[in-house]
Amino acid sequence: MDELLIGTRIKRLYFDENQAANASDPKVVASNSEIYPVICKKYNILFPHYFDDVEKATILKVKDKMRRRIENLSDLLKSDMKVCLIYVYGINDWHRQCYEEHNINPDIFDPSKSVGYVAKIKELVGDHVEVSSLDQSLRRQIQP
Repeated sequence: MDELLIGTRIKRLYFDENQAANASDPKVVASNSEIYPVICKKYNILFPHYFDDVEKATILKVKDKMRRRIENLSDLLKSDMKVCLIYVYGINDWHRQCYEEHNINPDIFDPSKSVGYVAKIKELVGDHVEVSSLDQSLRRQIQP
C-alpha cells in the first residue's frame, strides 16, 4: 500500500451510453456505486475505476492485471512488429482534482508544458518505436 495514494471515495462516473456513440462530448453521469481513485506514486498513473474498495485482495488483483498488461506491452515492444504509441493528453477537471488532492501537478503530463514526459516515454520504449502526441482538438476530430 505504500506505493499507492488513495483518493477520496466518490460516485463512479461513466459516459451516457445513449449519447456516447453520437456525440463528440458525451454527458458524464454519476452512478450509485462508489470507487476510490488510486494513484501509483512511482509513475503518477491514475487508476480511476479499478478500486471498488482498497482491501489488500483488490489491490493485489489490480496489480496482477496491470503486470500482465505491462508484460504484453513489453513483449510487443521487443517484437519485430512496427509499433506506434500515441500519447493523448486528456486530463479533465476530475483527473486534475485527483492529482491535486495528492499535491501532484497534472501539467507534468501535458506535452506542451512538459516535453520531458514524452521524452521519458521514448526512453522507456526505445528508438524502434514511434511515439507521438496528439492534441485534444485533433483527438476530437478523429473520434467516431
